[in-house]
Amino acid sequence: MTEPGKTYLASDLAAELAIPRTTVNDWLRIYAPYLESELRGKRKAYPERTLNILREIREMRDGGQSQSAIEQVLADRYGIRPEPVPQVTAEPEEPAPEAAPQVQEKAPSPEALVRQDPELKELFLRMMEQEQLRQNLARRSSRRLLLGILLVMLLLAGTLAAAVWFLGTRLVRSENLAAERQVTAERAMDAAAKRLEEVRDLQTRSQKDAARHAEELKRMADTLDLARKDYRLSESRLKKELAEQKKAADKALEEMRRTSDGKRQAEMAELKRAFAESQQALLKQYAEAMREKDRPAKDVPPAKPENKPENKPEK
Repeated sequence: MTEPGKTYLASDLAAELAIPRTTVNDWLRIYAPYLESELRGKRKAYPERTLNILREIREMRDGGQSQSAIEQVLADRYGIRPEPVPQVTAEPEEPAPEAAPQVQEKAPSPEALVRQDPELKELFLRMMEQEQLRQNLARRSSRRLLLGILLVMLLLAGTLAAAVWFLGTRLVRSENLAAERQVTAERAMDAAAKRLEEVRDLQTRSQKDAARHAEELKRMADTLDLARKDYRLSESRLKKELAEQKKAADKALEEMRRTSDGKRQAEMAELKRAFAESQQALLKQYAEAMREKDRPAKDVPPAKPENKPENKPEK
């Protein structure tokens, strides 16, 4: 809320409008016919109405309106402010003193003096010639200056055209380079995306293979545990069977020892009997041979071979 009757300096207006002080000074100078102000010493003060008008000017300039359009709007709304006429206090007129009547003489004109004095006429002509010469020199200088300005403008235009062409060429090259870089970047991004997809697939397969291997290892561990348990059971059962077999073998070996001792004695007895029979047979043959020796040779019959008992292998 603004206080009624409050006035502002130029710096206060700049602070209220949030614009530079130089801009406020330019607006106060350009749109002075539509603004109100009053002098306070050596400085100008502006009322609330001026601040509101400046706000409207700021809004119109922000909206992109030209200076002529803004002046037309201000003229339609507020009209041109009339210049204040300073008020002068009227003082009582005093009667002027009566002056003595004087005879006024008319002064001669310069042309009449020139006509009357030939030297003045010659001097006037010289001055006219010098003035004409000075004007001609001024015209030539202005023409030369205009020609120089035109040449400079042409040079500037050529330089500007060359700069524009150079900048356009550089801009086109930059755009082409940027397009190539963009294409390269897109290709790199596509390749990176494909590579990332491959890495993800490989990671997924690796995870699946790891899970399968872990499952196989678990199954093998379970199988090994079962085999270990079976081995322990088989080992205990085998030890028991071996103990029983050893016991049975010891018993059978003992029986075999007993059986082999009796069989060996029987075989020895059989051998002794066979040896005795063979000795008897030899003695009988020897006795017959001695008897046959005492007989004549023609009457001696051929000796018959005797069947000797064969030793059978032990079973």
